[in-house]
Amino acid sequence: MRGPLNYLMPYPGVEAEYDLLVVDTEFTRLPMEKEAVWSWAEHCRLLAVAIVPLAQSEKPDHFYATRKISKAILSICNPFVRETVIPSMGASVATVAFDDEANLQPSLKSYLATRRRSTGKPPLLAVDWIGDAYLLRPLFEDEPAWLLLDRVPQIEFALDAGWPAERTRHNALHDAEVIRAAFATTLGWSNASD
Repeated sequence: MRGPLNYLMPYPGVEAEYDLLVVDTEFTRLPMEKEAVWSWAEHCRLLAVAIVPLAQSEKPDHFYATRKISKAILSICNPFVRETVIPSMGASVATVAFDDEANLQPSLKSYLATRRRSTGKPPLLAVDWIGDAYLLRPLFEDEPAWLLLDRVPQIEFALDAGWPAERTRHNALHDAEVIRAAFATTLGWSNASD
């Protein structure tokens, strides 16, 4: 295990310094009561990851990877994940399908390298929950910068009462797009919504 996760909090001008990429994940289970998030991430399996850039002018415009669901993976998913999350993953077409995290790593690395060449800026991976960062952290040889969007009122509203009717909940790509639109609102942007 690596040391503590370092992250930034939102600040004025953050999007000018970094290629701000909103990230969301789906996974086999939530942390148990009193289970540390870092420990949960070591014992949980990634089912899907989506990355959407705040500024959509550069390509590639998004990354959406889903795990090929095997009987072994199904057996470690809790009932909510089996009944709700896994069916919702198909609401978007995946750009990458993976069997395990090792198969996902090259595609993720390639996407981030292409974005960096395209924008000329280092990536800043924005998550609305620190667990997403801990879950993805082992996939990076060189740890990226993280931005924690925890307790941002516009994002909390968008993920709850403000959820768009045309989106599927618990689909990592749709979740990331909703978070992006809400965060863009906090920055005064209008071009980040779909």
